[in-house]
Amino acid sequence: MTRVLHAIPGLSRADGGPSYALRGLAGAQQVQGDQVTIVTTFPDQWDGEIADELRDLGVTVHAVGPTKTPLRWHPRIKQTVRDAVAHADVVHIHGVWEQVLHDASVAARKRNVPVVWRPCGMLDPWSLGQGRVRKRLLMVARIRRNLNAAALLHFTSHTEARSAGHLGLRPVVHVEPNGVDLGAIDDLPAEPISVAARRLVPTLDAGPMVLFLGRVHPAKSLELLIDAFVDVLPTLPADLAPTMVIAGSGDEAYRRVLIDQAQRRGLPQDRCVFLGAIKGRDKAVLMNAADAFALPSQHENFGIAVAEAMCAGAAVLVSPEVDLSKFVREHDCGEVVPREVDPWAAALQRVLSDTTWCRDKGELGRRHARDAFDWAHIASRWRQTYGRLVTG
Repeated sequence: MTRVLHAIPGLSRADGGPSYALRGLAGAQQVQGDQVTIVTTFPDQWDGEIADELRDLGVTVHAVGPTKTPLRWHPRIKQTVRDAVAHADVVHIHGVWEQVLHDASVAARKRNVPVVWRPCGMLDPWSLGQGRVRKRLLMVARIRRNLNAAALLHFTSHTEARSAGHLGLRPVVHVEPNGVDLGAIDDLPAEPISVAARRLVPTLDAGPMVLFLGRVHPAKSLELLIDAFVDVLPTLPADLAPTMVIAGSGDEAYRRVLIDQAQRRGLPQDRCVFLGAIKGRDKAVLMNAADAFALPSQHENFGIAVAEAMCAGAAVLVSPEVDLSKFVREHDCGEVVPREVDPWAAALQRVLSDTTWCRDKGELGRRHARDAFDWAHIASRWRQTYGRLVTG
């Protein structure tokens, strides 16, 4: 048994991919017999659902808040972290900038506890360019020292590791992908998928469906997806009746921009459907009902929703900036599309007019993704990696 402490700035659906990834990893580690603790923080409003799910599995979750921005500071963070580190064999940090991560790094150094640091895509040039001045100051003040003190730098792909190479950090690089909760993907109602999907999207009929499901944020380039969908609709048979579904929580102002764009471009509301946060069985239904999953993101450190869609058997359309695009190419389970309207319109036309293509690509994705991204296998590999750090 390994006593694992995870530190993450936020553990909620609104915090996006890193929270979902930690939910999968920590849950699988606890199930296989490790003793798992998480220290996290929360703002004024916090749903707490992921934390509750993990507690149900036996994971200890210490949530401190409400915190103050910009670094999610709270006076109880330091002592909470110190107490948790005192009972840990290894500390696994997820993120870069926030106070809880800094305190975890310092406490681990003082107790000589090995640290695995997962930057969550925040060390590549694109991410560092957002709020450049503040990040540069933090890097000089404490982040570089913290990162260099880690035993391992954990990246979810070789592409992510290379993108951080410009910093010249000293620790050993360790590549281990995020995983997918296959049980959740397969948790489907007894009724036919098409019927269950229509309960969520009443206007959905027999035509093909393209799905985006994730954090609604400008970095996802969803306005490009809408423009491409508008351009391709006139080229399709009138009776095909395709539907594009954009589902997820996140930036409400950006979501409003997208809705206004769809209305301005004349997209019928029954052809472009906006849903809010989707979770649990409803998420599994949409993933399994989709003919294709689309993500034209400007930057995606891993792309957990893409992995989930492949495991559900959907063909995937991704931009080259999505890290899993290499996996998509290697296993021929979709298409990698440059982030321009015309190529995306052409890709959507292929998806919407050729269900056989979607089915074949989706089956390839299902087969290869389920083998690569099973959390049970990933947790087992982490146990071996932690063991080497502790004994070494």
